[in-house]
Amino acid sequence: MTTATAPELDMGHVFTEDLFQSGNANDPIGALDDLVERARVMDSHKVDFTEPAATLQMDDAFLLRVGNVAPMPLRDSAEMQMYGRLGPVAFGSGTKKALPADYLRVLPPNIRATAVNHHLGQAKKDWFIRTYKGGCRAILHDGFTDISNLELLELVQEGVAARPTQDMALVRPYLSPDSLNLRVLYKNVGGVDPRTGQREWGWGTIISNGETGDHKIKVMPFIQRGSCTNSTVVNTDESVEFIHKGSRELKLLAIMKAIQESLKVGAEVLQRMIAAHSEPVPDFEDVLAGLARKYGWDKNTGSAVAVGTHGDRTIGGIVDGVTEAAWRTRVGDAQTEMEMVGGEILQASPDFFNRMGQYGRGARLGL
Repeated sequence: MTTATAPELDMGHVFTEDLFQSGNANDPIGALDDLVERARVMDSHKVDFTEPAATLQMDDAFLLRVGNVAPMPLRDSAEMQMYGRLGPVAFGSGTKKALPADYLRVLPPNIRATAVNHHLGQAKKDWFIRTYKGGCRAILHDGFTDISNLELLELVQEGVAARPTQDMALVRPYLSPDSLNLRVLYKNVGGVDPRTGQREWGWGTIISNGETGDHKIKVMPFIQRGSCTNSTVVNTDESVEFIHKGSRELKLLAIMKAIQESLKVGAEVLQRMIAAHSEPVPDFEDVLAGLARKYGWDKNTGSAVAVGTHGDRTIGGIVDGVTEAAWRTRVGDAQTEMEMVGGEILQASPDFFNRMGQYGRGARLGL
């Protein structure tokens, strides 16, 4: 028997370098228009289905069959989602167990298909299946609230059009068929800092989304105050954060309001703060342990910092963790001092994080 090989998925990622080579490096409105157009092109390759799971089948090449649609390969993450959704079918309602992926994935495709089809035939629920260019990118519950990257970009367009300024910039926008991370920054338009006589207030808005069940919808205004060399404060009072479940209309209204409100308030957010969220930190846990050792954080503070990163393993994530831990574990001057630590970390050189990683490894090994 000849076993067919599933074709590789074309994920169509768009990176900052591609976007700004279009000639819009100094034209953020044009760059935003580029993103909208790219999202439209991506959406033209997307097709969604809501089908009873029991009607789905995996063929002998382990390609997914949905009705009369051509068999499609599963992205790795979609395959994991399928095993997760079949867990309650195999192990009983309410279980958090999934089908054993490590075992299933070493089986020949036709045998794996037979095992999976056995459980698919017993499934009782409908599934929401998302595809891109003929490949399955996600297998979700049928109550998934679809709010697309394109819709969010168009809402941002409306918000920006309502408040045009020469000082707007897009900082490292990221768009893929599955996710959006857009940072809109307004510069040099806030009040004057009485300490320096300079405009050291600014604001920016981060809009992020995931279409495949792995990211929440977020609209977060960022506010920065003080010297760019030693302090940072992130104010998320205007933030909204949603899972993809519930009333689509209410979510869109709340998102639109959040974008409009966040573009009205604040002052200059350091581009460094935003860029830091795109700079991954190797040996992340060791670096956190090194920072705790360097700054003398107790276990409660160290845990608050780790929780405050919200899984963002970047320099910006660490800064967020420190500033969140400041208000969770400190008051008065002690809170301000810890916020200053956030600013110090934000401005640190790459060598600093290497040293913190070594410091943390030493602490773990008792050195």
